[in-house]
Amino acid sequence: KNNPVHKLNLITLTDGHSDSVSMVYGADYDPYNSAGQRQRQLVVPVNGKNVTLDYGWGRYREQTAALLKAIAGNDITTANFFICDRRDFRSEQYAILAWDHAAQKKAKSDMSKNGVWIVENDSGYDRRFIMLDKSASMSGETDELEIDSSATPAQIARAFKKHSGSKKGNRVVTQKFAELVA
Repeated sequence: KNNPVHKLNLITLTDGHSDSVSMVYGADYDPYNSAGQRQRQLVVPVNGKNVTLDYGWGRYREQTAALLKAIAGNDITTANFFICDRRDFRSEQYAILAWDHAAQKKAKSDMSKNGVWIVENDSGYDRRFIMLDKSASMSGETDELEIDSSATPAQIARAFKKHSGSKKGNRVVTQKFAELVA
């Protein structure tokens, strides 16, 4: 209200997926509902709202989505940058694409070609950027473009093209990110 915000974004940077919420025995914990059946849901207060989460191992994607919706609502765009290793990348492929081998192959191709796999509407996020942690590329350092002072215009153009080609993944991420937040 004080600052007229046109578009609000919630952006997270993670190095793994979330864990499932769990219950801990204590003074205010009752593992059974009023009918004497074991509880299968948790009710968590978030921003003044009660969020119901299905309880159980492996429900982390659904739980994250419910919590993000409670935090962000419908008016906030959510994005996730997930920095992973190859094992986590394969795990994400199988979890998101299940038995779709053609889509898994395309995701692997995208990752090889661009250094990023972009997933729409997953785990409560509007867009996820799944990126392999290649220490040099994640460091934020850039290589200097070195050109000999006696280089011809054609040699300069080739050197620039070669130098820029290594940054293709950065361009893909930048373009898709700008598209999301603009």
